[in-house]
Amino acid sequence: KNEAVTIATHQVVAAGKGMGLKQNMLSAMLGFSDSGSSVTAQESWTEALPALVAPKKYAVILTAEKGSFAKSVNYVCAGKNSVLFNETDQGMLSAIPMPLEQAEAYFTGFVEGAGTKREINLSMSYDAMIALCALADSLYRRSLQALLDKNFRAAPPSVKELQEKIKELNKETDERWLTDFISAAYNSQRDVDVPQGIAQLADLGVVTLEGEDILPTETGWPFLADLADRRSIIGVQNYFYQGGQPVRNTTVLLRTCGHIWFFDCADISLVASVSGKEAVNLLKQALAPGEEVPVYNPGEQDAASSATGKCFCSQCGNQLGSEAKFCAKCGAKQ
Repeated sequence: KNEAVTIATHQVVAAGKGMGLKQNMLSAMLGFSDSGSSVTAQESWTEALPALVAPKKYAVILTAEKGSFAKSVNYVCAGKNSVLFNETDQGMLSAIPMPLEQAEAYFTGFVEGAGTKREINLSMSYDAMIALCALADSLYRRSLQALLDKNFRAAPPSVKELQEKIKELNKETDERWLTDFISAAYNSQRDVDVPQGIAQLADLGVVTLEGEDILPTETGWPFLADLADRRSIIGVQNYFYQGGQPVRNTTVLLRTCGHIWFFDCADISLVASVSGKEAVNLLKQALAPGEEVPVYNPGEQDAASSATGKCFCSQCGNQLGSEAKFCAKCGAKQ
C-alpha cells in the first residue's frame, strides 16, 4: 500500500525549486502558485514533487461501480512516476506517489474481464452522444418502474423529456446515470441540441421518430439496453502537450455485463464497442506522459496582457474574453 504524503499547496513550487525543479505550464494550470522563493523539501515529499511541479500529463479521473456515485481523483505523471492527489479544504494536498505501472494496473481494473466485442463504431456529434446516453437512461428508468409496478405502462420517451433532463445537468449531476457521468467527465457547460442529436441517431439507425416520440429500432434496442447495464465505468479528462500545443481530451470506458463501450468525447464524438485488450490500451494511452511541457513564465503572460489590454490564458496563452472563468482552448481555470 502506498503512503499518502501531505504538502501545503502554497509550498509545492517552492519545495520543487529547492530540488532544482522548474514549474511547467501544466503545473501552473493546477493552480500551484510561485512565491518566488524556494524551501527545503521534506524527505517524504521528494517522490511526489517532480510530477507535481513538472508533469507531462494532468488528468481528472472519475470512477464508479454499478449503482454508485463517482469518485474523483487528480492525476499527474512524469517519466515512469505518477501521483494521485486531492486538495483539502485547508489548502493541503493529500498525494500518493506511485510508479506509472501501478497506476495503470489500478485504473485498468475497471475495464478488465468483459466479454465480446460488437461491430459497432459510431461517429456522431457530442449532442447525439449525450442524447444517446439520455435515451438509454430513460429506457432503463422505465424498466425499473415496470419491475416495481406490474400495472405500469410506459409511454415512449420524447424529445422534450430528454431536453428537460439534459438541462438539469447544468444544475446538478447524479453520476449513477450514464448521461450525468459522461457530462461530469467531459466537464462542459455547453448547451446540447437534443432535437438535432436525436435526428442524427435516427440517421444512424438507432431510433425512429414518430412525432415527438422516440422509438428504438430493432438493432437500437439491445444497444441502448446494454449501455444502461453498467458494471463499472471510468472517465479520464486529460491535458498534455503535443506539437508544442496544449491538448485536452476525454475518454470514457463503460464495462457492462457482456461488453466494453468506448466514448471519445469531443465536438465530433465516437461511441464504439472495444475488446478488453483494446480498452486496457486506451486507458494506458490516456494515462501515459505527453511531450515536453514548456516552462511556466508568469511574467510573459502579464506583459502580454499589459501591452495589449487583452486577457490571455495563463496556461496556453490563448486570448480570453474579459469575463472568462475557463479557457475555451485548454480548459484551464482562470
